[in-house]
Amino acid sequence: MVTIRVPGLWRSIVGAAAIEVEAGSVAAALRALVVQCPALNAQLFDAQGQLNPGLHLFVNQEAIRFRGGLAAALNDGDEIYIVPMLSGG
Repeated sequence: MVTIRVPGLWRSIVGAAAIEVEAGSVAAALRALVVQCPALNAQLFDAQGQLNPGLHLFVNQEAIRFRGGLAAALNDGDEIYIVPMLSGG
């Protein structure tokens, strides 16, 4: 199992701070998350199905861009952190 840690702003949608899924890659984990919480689809992906550019994803506190992006392999016990970029002015 892989644990996905969701941002605080999404916890009311998810109903928890974390969700466990079975997945072998980051992309598969996100798909499994959307199956469990369909309302997150619009938060995670744009209209073309691409990952929302305003999100950073980490596996065990390492950015996925250093692990192969969405294709990054996952192992049992890994944790994915979804971190929205902050903006303002």
